[in-house]
Amino acid sequence: GQSILYVLMKRLVLGPIPEGSDVMLHPMAFAGWGGFFLTMLNLLPWGQLDGGHIAYALFGNDQHRFARWFRNGLLLAFAYNVVTMLIPALLHHSRQTWKEAAVSSMFWLIWYGITGVMKRIAGEDHPPFEPEPLGLKRQLVAVACLILFVLLFLPTPMAVYPGR
Repeated sequence: GQSILYVLMKRLVLGPIPEGSDVMLHPMAFAGWGGFFLTMLNLLPWGQLDGGHIAYALFGNDQHRFARWFRNGLLLAFAYNVVTMLIPALLHHSRQTWKEAAVSSMFWLIWYGITGVMKRIAGEDHPPFEPEPLGLKRQLVAVACLILFVLLFLPTPMAVYPGR
């Protein structure tokens, strides 16, 4: 998958990539991509993940409503992948097999299930903590983390692209 940050870094280092071409990552660079990926997952604004803690510290109880919207948005990400990957593969308008497209499409549906398990075990709402508001420096760090999440978000994290 390709996040905004990854695409920007690739463009900065290599310039425009010709249509139909892509970059083969060195194992060390792939490890960096993996770090980006795990950071993005940890910054999901849900429950006991770090993103949930950050959003709760920044928005207070309003985060509970936002987290529910976000979790339902995971189903939208799943639907996006079905429309852009699975349906074209089923109609033979893609180089992917329908099995590869199905695997690529399932990621956010699985995370919808994982967040459901987290909700069941730890509860839906973030546990309350000291009602003291964040100082300006901590607010800036929280906003930077939310921006980092947006930059690292992968609409199709586990995309399988055959023939590359």
